[in-house]
Amino acid sequence: PPLTVARVARGAVLGAATGVMLVASLGFVGLEVARLLLVGRKPAFLLTRMAQKGSRRRVCAWDDTLTVHAMKVAAHSGHKGSRFTVNDVALAMVAAGVRSFNDARAANIQAAKKAPSTVIAAVPINLRKGEELRALRNKWGFAVVGLPLTSSSARSVIPQVGRAMNYVKLFMEGEVSYRATLVIAMIDQKFKRLGAVIRWISSLATARLTLCVSNVPGPAEPLHLEGCTVTNLLGFLPPPPGCRIGVALCSYAGKITFTLSSDAAVMRNPKDLTDRIVGGLGDFAHP
Repeated sequence: PPLTVARVARGAVLGAATGVMLVASLGFVGLEVARLLLVGRKPAFLLTRMAQKGSRRRVCAWDDTLTVHAMKVAAHSGHKGSRFTVNDVALAMVAAGVRSFNDARAANIQAAKKAPSTVIAAVPINLRKGEELRALRNKWGFAVVGLPLTSSSARSVIPQVGRAMNYVKLFMEGEVSYRATLVIAMIDQKFKRLGAVIRWISSLATARLTLCVSNVPGPAEPLHLEGCTVTNLLGFLPPPPGCRIGVALCSYAGKITFTLSSDAAVMRNPKDLTDRIVGGLGDFAHP
């Protein structure tokens, strides 16, 4: 179609808006990295107390009692006037479980009160859309989210979690981090020394993370292999370097399997934290 003044003006406005949003997103990610580099470990917070010196041994636990239906009901039974997602519910359960875990192991009430108000978590974001979903390739970004430790009730903290995730969506943090990762990989291939410096800075940032939390939607219907029905899927999330705890939720045929993998230096019994997180779903049944 022929060019018109209206079409040119529309294209200019869209281009300018996209540029402004990209710059804002890059600035937002830069601030997040700076925050990670500057944040200090809080010795009163038991999950990070021993993480400065990690071990090579990992411990894990899992639970398969959750269902997709129960998570959706919880997402729609939140506060009036607010819309939450299943991912918001999962993150709220993690935040409440971590707070409960910390309180139960604090030496005294004063130590629990000195614990930080947030725990820093990395949340992988699947950027594939449309036909890309059928391709056998990955396209992942990530977001850095401060999960609130203000309450041991998942229902109480979900409004704060929802606001944090809305900021992630607004600033396109997943897309920007994906592009940044591609640039870092390109620099690493062409300029080895500069790439090593960038990787070192990245490792310093990820070392400030306490958790990596991923929610992976699986097939809604049961699958079959060689005539046998696949009854369940079980996968563990390998956290980035320096991050000690990986949490994953994977849905399959209406069920959700929750898994937790942790550095043994952080906790000896991951089942305790797992039970506290999974038990947070019950908070949504009591207004």
